Amino acid sequence: MHITQQGKYDNLIKKLEEESAIHIPMLQSKVYSEVITKSDSIIPFLVSSVRSTTVKHYLTLMAIIEIDFRTLEQIPDETRIKIYTDALLKGGPHNDWGLAGEYLSGASLDLVRIGGKAIPFIIPFLDDMTEAGIWGSEEATINNHYQNRVCDFAYYLILNILHRNEPYCKTPKERDLAINALKQHLKK
Repeated sequence: MHITQQGKYDNLIKKLEEESAIHIPMLQSKVYSEVITKSDSIIPFLVSSVRSTTVKHYLTLMAIIEIDFRTLEQIPDETRIKIYTDALLKGGPHNDWGLAGEYLSGASLDLVRIGGKAIPFIIPFLDDMTEAGIWGSEEATINNHYQNRVCDFAYYLILNILHRNEPYCKTPKERDLAINALKQHLKK
């Protein structure tokens, strides 16, 4: 039996979606690693597979970013925003988002590229005090030092979207004051 290239890619994409649904971070995903080795040949299949706005397409978007981020423009901004925020809402390690107070990566960089229209979707996360877990050694140590929460990631992301270069407060208590000030600014 001969399996077509599309059949192979469909199978890979299905596995990628399954890993997304159970919140496997991209750098821990064996399927993600295999998908990005396919380079440009898999891009049309990845783009056409995004048919909903749920977390199941999160790793698909991450693979597109890795292979050719310009291709993301073929997927509507609002679709990408909803997939990213669904992934953030459902939890899992936050490594794919960067490190609050230090740098952005993956989904957070795409949200910055999308710009201000992403902010209303991120604002609810400013109230999420859940610990933002990071795996690894150096990044996890820095994250634990800051005691980063989901609200801190949202705060840092919104500041970057607004191109506001503000010092990142060292303690959650100080960041709570900064987050409240940002909320007031956003209400204007």
